[in-house]
Amino acid sequence: VSYNTKDLTLQCITKIQCALSKGTLNAEIIIVDNNSHDGSSEALKQYAQSHLNVKVIFNSANAGFGKPNNQGLTQADGRYVLYLNSDVFVPEEPFLDALVKQMDENPLQGALTARVNLASEAI
Repeated sequence: VSYNTKDLTLQCITKIQCALSKGTLNAEIIIVDNNSHDGSSEALKQYAQSHLNVKVIFNSANAGFGKPNNQGLTQADGRYVLYLNSDVFVPEEPFLDALVKQMDENPLQGALTARVNLASEAI
């Protein structure tokens, strides 16, 4: 979900693309823009035009956080869904492969979360 976070969102999806390029997954990235006014819409539209695995949904009003997440989910074609906020620092190594492996090897597991390291270095 993006709302007036153009630079953070572009940085995040660029890092995701980098991680995907080093792994084995074929993944899609779905972004829901909540009627941003900072140039996000134009930048995301341009980014999606040059990256076939990126879908962008543009809301005509800020719909909060929950509804846009559900909007993105309805457009997802993958076996698994990863919700990732745009202010997350994404490592460049293929971390997504490890998440999928964990889910595949534990079929009774319905969800997982990664460790969160805050900027303050707290966990």
